[in-house]
Amino acid sequence: VITSFDPMNGPPQGGTTITINGTNLGVQLSDIVSVTIGSHVCTPIEEEYRTGERIVCNIDTINSNTEDSNSISITVSTSSGDKTATSNEQFMFLLPSIDSFFPTFGPRSGSTQVMITGNNLDIGNTEQTRVIMREIINRRKKRQNCPDTECSIMSINTTYITCYSGSAGSDDCLMIVAVEVNNNAFDSSSMFTYKPDPTFTDLDPEITIPAGGIKLTFTGSNFDVVQSPMITINDSRFNMTTESCLVENNDTTLLVCTTPRITPLSAINDAIDTAIQYKVVVDGATGPDSSIDTFELVLQRDPTFSMVIDRELQENDIIRIQGANIDSVEKSEIIVYIGDENCQVDSTSDTVVTCQPPSKEEGTFLVSVRVGNNLFFNETTDEWMVTFSGNTTGTVSSSQTDPSVAIIIGTISGVFILIITAIIVIFAILFYFYHMKSKKTNQPLSSSSGNEVVKMSQNIVYLNSSSQVIPQTNPAYLRKEDIHIYDEIPYSTTTHLHSPTPEYLQILEDPQNQEDTVTSTLSHPRSPTSEYEDMAPDQSGEDPQNQEDTAPTKPDDISSNTTHPQLPTPEYEDMAPEESLIKPNYNEEDDYI
Repeated sequence: VITSFDPMNGPPQGGTTITINGTNLGVQLSDIVSVTIGSHVCTPIEEEYRTGERIVCNIDTINSNTEDSNSISITVSTSSGDKTATSNEQFMFLLPSIDSFFPTFGPRSGSTQVMITGNNLDIGNTEQTRVIMREIINRRKKRQNCPDTECSIMSINTTYITCYSGSAGSDDCLMIVAVEVNNNAFDSSSMFTYKPDPTFTDLDPEITIPAGGIKLTFTGSNFDVVQSPMITINDSRFNMTTESCLVENNDTTLLVCTTPRITPLSAINDAIDTAIQYKVVVDGATGPDSSIDTFELVLQRDPTFSMVIDRELQENDIIRIQGANIDSVEKSEIIVYIGDENCQVDSTSDTVVTCQPPSKEEGTFLVSVRVGNNLFFNETTDEWMVTFSGNTTGTVSSSQTDPSVAIIIGTISGVFILIITAIIVIFAILFYFYHMKSKKTNQPLSSSSGNEVVKMSQNIVYLNSSSQVIPQTNPAYLRKEDIHIYDEIPYSTTTHLHSPTPEYLQILEDPQNQEDTVTSTLSHPRSPTSEYEDMAPDQSGEDPQNQEDTAPTKPDDISSNTTHPQLPTPEYEDMAPEESLIKPNYNEEDDYI
């Protein structure tokens, strides 16, 4: 009778060793006629046989990739003939497969932790399962410097295998990863690459504190080939402690480690200001040598903080915090909080830290200090309280500011400034034109010797034969000596001037009565004077030669190409100063003449 067997599965190619337990399994090994699993034969191993209760056999190797399952049958020879026992459970023939693995590279020295994922990875005799890395053979002889190397299995289940890579003979070995189950290899479709080992050239800072938690930065190369770098305190004076390291910002030349905490405390005082032993684990590669000055790590006392020195704050005040051993760490390791906001550290000495507080409304707030990852000072006593009087102006840490809010505020401010600028420019332009116009309108008439400023409420033209004058509607301010009277008489392309009437001469002689005289003489529409009628063309068709003979001569100061130029008569030229002009239809909003 078969009661159990192990393992319960294996690859169809055979090679699995099975242990079968039961009763009446023969008196001696020779009593066992056969052990079969379907078409597969399992050959008993004599050294492993136990009379009547256990048979250990090995499944013969066959060329098969077919998954199957069958019961185990054992035929035993007895005195009464052969007896066959069949298991209630079935043995399963399964094919392992690799889906992926990570990472896909590591240092030449090995010890990279590799995680393999797949299916049926734990079939057969798991204690016999191996992970092999072997070089690709592309129709050429295998190189001697890239031999097969085993990845040591640390854990295994049906879907995962974790192992540590072995070392390679060269930096550029390209290897296939294969899972070997009972001497049957199942390859991955991807390859693992061996790369140059990391190197170390410098360390900054070269100090640590008992509390640990501060950053050490190693400079070197190829740090990215290491998956899980670590730093360990392995000084015989202290307990062994470990912290992780990482490559920051994908910079393969910088490795940042957090210093481990050092214990026990009783051993610390005697070790202050001395170098301590440590190691940096970079897979199988060699880390920095702590015995070399370049990588020496000196133990300093932990910084301490006791109180806030300035607790009543006005606008632009800084905060000063008293402490001790502050120089044991870099300034970047010290973070000061006002409430839950960052107070930007400005400077440090061995006993004082100063920081610029963030903008705060009036009130009282708790001050706290953090050093590295492991030291935190947040006493709730009065010595750690600060009072803000009104709104203090400070610098808020960029970590407290939402970038999207800053962008929105900046955009709105920019648009507002542009709008205000445009309004100012428009008003400036309008004011300029208004000022120029006002300046022209209000410009006083300059007075020179012998001139008399006379207000003309009307411009004057002469009527035909009535010897009357008619006023124009536009006032103007004119110099008496500069008055010439012009009028346009449309006739062909020629324009003529009127001679002044006796009434107008009277006005010129007596300015005080000009307004009355002008007003009294208004009665007729504008007409040419009798003198002009003698010069005008004959409407009935008479020869205009008379006009050409008697027409006044055009002054030199009037352009010859002007349409209807207005020319003074010879009679008027004797009466008025030359180069004088009065504009007909003058508007009081125009310039003075």
